[in-house]
Amino acid sequence: MAARALGGVRLERRAQTADVITLGARIAFAGESLRVAYPTRTGALLRIDGVAAGAFDAKHPTCDLAPSAGEHDVTLEVERSAVG
Repeated sequence: MAARALGGVRLERRAQTADVITLGARIAFAGESLRVAYPTRTGALLRIDGVAAGAFDAKHPTCDLAPSAGEHDVTLEVERSAVG
């Protein structure tokens, strides 16, 4: 089964350190496989409800997620040098 694309989600800045900015949002998933995209030239770590769910870099701009119905806390830990 192909993953459905999750599009147009706005992430808000939640925290930052000298090296990392954490972006996040509460998102309701429909209970089907999802494909998440975050193009970056450096690196970013995707967390769902605090658990690492995938990673992005220049060669890996997408991540497929297993079905998980309901509302979830989604965060993205991004290298500060990649965020304007």
